Amino acid sequence: MESVKKFFEEKNLNFKTYEMDKSTATVELAANAHGIEPKLIAKTMAFKLKDRSILIVTKGDDWIFVYKSRCSTGDIKI
Repeated sequence: MESVKKFFEEKNLNFKTYEMDKSTATVELAANAHGIEPKLIAKTMAFKLKDRSILIVTKGDDWIFVYKSRCSTGDIKI
């Protein structure tokens, strides 16, 4: 967390950070910790492909099908 705060400070990014007492490791746990519905959580997944990295962000109750995602980036040809 300290490295994130330092990065924000170095880049003059005025973002507030929150540290939770409860685990936020999964969408369900994060929603519970914040007292909101899972669909309001932003789910983020990072993938390293052959020649690049991609980041997928979606609402918490959506499913991400890795195979279909890899096909759409050209990493796998159908």
